[in-house]
Amino acid sequence: MNVTAQFIIYLTVLLFALLCALRRFRQQERSLKIIALWLIVTVISESLAAFMSRYYQNNMPVYHFYAPVSLLLIALYYHYSIPVFQRYHIGYIIGIAGIIAAIINTVFIQPLTSLDSNLMLFSGICITTMALFAFYAMFTDDTGLPLTGNIHFWISFLFLFYWCGTFLIWAFLQVLIILKEHEAIKPVYLMLWAINLVKYSGMGMAFLILSTKKTAYEKSKSFS
Repeated sequence: MNVTAQFIIYLTVLLFALLCALRRFRQQERSLKIIALWLIVTVISESLAAFMSRYYQNNMPVYHFYAPVSLLLIALYYHYSIPVFQRYHIGYIIGIAGIIAAIINTVFIQPLTSLDSNLMLFSGICITTMALFAFYAMFTDDTGLPLTGNIHFWISFLFLFYWCGTFLIWAFLQVLIILKEHEAIKPVYLMLWAINLVKYSGMGMAFLILSTKKTAYEKSKSFS
């Protein structure tokens, strides 16, 4: 499968997730509206990155801007879905820290034309931690409602799935580079592409199937 076909499939799945997230947008709680906004930013960024890669042979500047914005929006999602985060302004703190880290990284360490791997690692750690805390909040809730029927459960699950898979693939890539197994690198990148497809298609299905209105679960002490 060539790169163009991969991008078309990837963008199609992204648009599917976005359209599903925009269904009944006005009736959704604030945190889910932020996820929809994050998907809009992602679609625009990936489209712009593809354009710059084709005509300028370097799309890294796009990701230098996208990474902190993405982290900010995801932090705000957890901020508005977990009362403890609201109480201590944790979402704002993480989002602002991501922006500061992005500026420092771009100015002093990894310029716009290079891969911002430092910020990607920082974002991955932050998002994984927030998702795990969300799981803790859901598992310790006493409402007795099934987790699998809660859209927040699946969003956090998909974030965890994506970042854990990404970390493993990054480690595997480093091993292949050290061993100079260059022929094996392309299939590994396909695995990363597939993980992205699972993440976005899963989010689309979650928005399509599950209720996005504020339920008794979200009104409880764990999610509101």
